[in-house]
Amino acid sequence: MTKLRITLKGPDSVSQSLKDAGIDEDNIENTEFGEVFDRFVKYAEYVTIELDSETGEATVVPVNE
Repeated sequence: MTKLRITLKGPDSVSQSLKDAGIDEDNIENTEFGEVFDRFVKYAEYVTIELDSETGEATVVPVNE
């Protein structure tokens, strides 16, 4: 096995990060991050990363994969 996917749940982390950036969580769709946020963060709290033991890299997996 060279790849492993891990899903992290962090609703408070997402909310706090948006707040720290000055972004209203309820209005993120209308910001420059709206499209990319929706692509990688599911339900405003889940992010999946894929670890590759061969390359030593990690990749954020889009929601629909």
